[in-house]
Amino acid sequence: MGTEDPKDPAGRIVEVDADLARWRCEKELFEFESTADIAQCPIELIGQPRATEALQLGLSLRTKGYNIFVSGEVGTGRSTAVRRQLAEVRRKDLVPDDLAYVYNPRFPDQPRLLRFPAGRATEFRLAMARLVDGLEHSLDQLFESEEYHEDHKAVVELVKKPVKESFEAFEAELKAAGFALVQIRVEGGIIPDILPVVDGEPKGMELFEEKVKSGEMSREDLDKMQELRQGFGEQMEKHRREFRHQDRKMQKELETLDREKARPMVEAAVNELAREFDFEGVRAYLNDVQSELLDSLQLLREKIEEGEGEPDREQVRAEFEELQIPYAVNVVLDNGGVRQ
Repeated sequence: MGTEDPKDPAGRIVEVDADLARWRCEKELFEFESTADIAQCPIELIGQPRATEALQLGLSLRTKGYNIFVSGEVGTGRSTAVRRQLAEVRRKDLVPDDLAYVYNPRFPDQPRLLRFPAGRATEFRLAMARLVDGLEHSLDQLFESEEYHEDHKAVVELVKKPVKESFEAFEAELKAAGFALVQIRVEGGIIPDILPVVDGEPKGMELFEEKVKSGEMSREDLDKMQELRQGFGEQMEKHRREFRHQDRKMQKELETLDREKARPMVEAAVNELAREFDFEGVRAYLNDVQSELLDSLQLLREKIEEGEGEPDREQVRAEFEELQIPYAVNVVLDNGGVRQ
């Protein structure tokens, strides 16, 4: 047996009782039966105040592009510290954002992801549907208004007038020279041609070949007629190019007119929606939508103008609904019912 005092005055080694050689932690010191009863470890990370503060700061940053790198020796509590801080963040964090995919006009095969506070993505989807539907009604009224028709007519006349006057002068020159412009049906369509006029009627060139053979007309006169006819043909081709250029110019002028007329109402609707949903990425998306809608005006106008009299309302609506398909918002995560 050992003594109560392990030190021998003479410096000899003495036997020590096992109960004196170790410390025992009695279970009565703890207020729980098992560690499973503990919500989290009650022992703080010892000796790492700066590391703990840095970790808290990093986890508080909610901006993209930030990362946290944790290093240290094995057994220093790295994993424990990170897990505990993450648990605190999850308990104190806000409800997760809603996620929605929208059409990307610049890259149609790459949808754009938008984030909204919980519950707002569905509201945005409904608001976008109302915006496009409301614009359909407003643009329909615009393109049927008397003011728009007057402006449309003025643009058409302004572009067509010089070309029309030039062509009328060409037709008068043809008539004075004994020729006429006719339309000849051929396989695959109708083509314009220039023919001599005899007794008030345009005649084919084979008639004059027969006259040369019969002696009623000299070859020299026929050659002069062919040369004159060829010159008129070159002028006619020039006028045809002018007509094609006129069509392109008129189309561009009408597109400009449409944008000028429609821009105020489109901008007003888009700006109102942007103010209501002032979240990251939404304004840029709505700006693209605005540009896309203004670029699509020609399609809607052409559908409204098709046919005589009143346009087919059902057809116009179907066409516009097809145009608005890309602007449907696809909500992929709706946290509107999630509570903090």
